[in-house]
Amino acid sequence: MDFIHTILGIPHLLSHLLFCCCGLLFCCCGLVILHFPVGLLLVGVFRGISQGLTFYVLLLHLIFQLYILGLQLL
Repeated sequence: MDFIHTILGIPHLLSHLLFCCCGLLFCCCGLVILHFPVGLLLVGVFRGISQGLTFYVLLLHLIFQLYILGLQLL
């Protein structure tokens, strides 16, 4: 999450609140979707998208951490 603070300039606490609010929003959407017949299909799609996004966010975080480490070694 350090790259979010440094690149976007978002304060540390605000970024945590932002991610918590997004998480709660996705949970509420998931609960609403479960009441519909196609809910299970959509939940599967959303779960796949969220896992994919999590992977890419972690990968970007690793790349930025390595970049910052490389700058510190110079």
